[in-house]
Amino acid sequence: MRDYDATREYIKDRDKEPRDQSTASLLLSLANAVVINALAGDIRGLDDALRLWGEAERRITALDEVFRAGISDQAARAIIARVVLEHLHASGRIDIADVTGAPLVDEGASWLEAATLSAEHTASRTTRRTFLDLPDKSILSQALPQLFDSEDEIDELVSNPVIAHTLTETFRRRVIRWLGNLLPVDLTGTLSARAPHAPMFAALEPIAPREPIGSWLWDRFTVTRIEDWTTASLSLEWDWASHSRTAPCNARAMAERVVDADTTSRHAMIRSLRNYARPQRSAEFNSSEYVGRASELLISGKWEAASQIFEGVVALSPGDAVAWNNLAFCRLAAEPGDAITMLRRAEALSRTPSLVTAANLSLALHLVGKHDEALRIGSAALEWADPSHSSGAWLWEHPAADRDADLDAELVLGYFSSVREYLETLLEHLGHPTATTCSAALAGESG
Repeated sequence: MRDYDATREYIKDRDKEPRDQSTASLLLSLANAVVINALAGDIRGLDDALRLWGEAERRITALDEVFRAGISDQAARAIIARVVLEHLHASGRIDIADVTGAPLVDEGASWLEAATLSAEHTASRTTRRTFLDLPDKSILSQALPQLFDSEDEIDELVSNPVIAHTLTETFRRRVIRWLGNLLPVDLTGTLSARAPHAPMFAALEPIAPREPIGSWLWDRFTVTRIEDWTTASLSLEWDWASHSRTAPCNARAMAERVVDADTTSRHAMIRSLRNYARPQRSAEFNSSEYVGRASELLISGKWEAASQIFEGVVALSPGDAVAWNNLAFCRLAAEPGDAITMLRRAEALSRTPSLVTAANLSLALHLVGKHDEALRIGSAALEWADPSHSSGAWLWEHPAADRDADLDAELVLGYFSSVREYLETLLEHLGHPTATTCSAALAGESG
């Protein structure tokens, strides 16, 4: 059991054809496709999602139940974040295209309309508040960790009655109910997280679906720690392993993970003795865990392999600014143009500007010949950055120790104890007449 890691399976297999992916990768890829569609209102990946669904359905006869039990909850949380982003966009506080990487479309506005009517309908019917009506602020910090890292800002958002309602269990359950109802009649609309007709959505009873088989399979293939499974999942796993009952998956899929029946029995018994049905799941996914391995690959010159790691990370956590910065960093030396797009996404996803991101962006802009913009962004960063708090970081060293020398075009990866000093040295080079003709910049332009 210790050898099974769902996240590792996903990152390893996500670029393979669906038929060649593990079931863990297949389900997580499918979930992430729906989440990205929900968060960005972008359905360009719909064909891929349909192919993933087709392969998953071939392996799992109870795929509809898995969707309702696991994938729809992730989609609902992304839709909640989308409604908040739509609200901030409408009030002129953000540009949603910068944050999501996709232009504003009518679908997102429809979700905001659905949330607004849902809030009004719930307020008109509720005579007393229950746990279903309490906003869960953690949803925002989980979906967009750097954009909503201020407790005061979240409190200000929650003071808006529509946003407060959007963060409640009532709204989340309505979204899950809507997606579950839509699934049998419109698979394309479900995978693209199509918004409902607002009055119909507001009339839905916020009743969570009971899908024990779906919950078991979702836990079995996507939740690494058995301690984080539901009690029902533990019981079903034990029943299947002990009595050789027919599984709602083909044999190949079930064989991908072997869980000892005694282990599931023991965990289920402990859970029963403690008298609780579902534990608080640990935060098992942390993008920082992958920095070390990516750095090793970069040092070895394997930037494509390092990029593949963080491509998987941003797919699992599309609202994580740090992950986008790390992906851009992996690509910066070889593909500075792509890195610029990713770094600007990282900037948009963070309320607090990052000196590391600004340094990376300045270098990337220089490498594609945008020297004036690189100088402007780097200089501005030095103005707002606190001089007394300059930490270190791994950065691409521009070959500009002697600005009048015949510079080698190759960037070298190195650790700098002061990001500020690194940026000051880079800006010194950018301000010199040789910046426009240095070989590093010329190599970046030609690449």
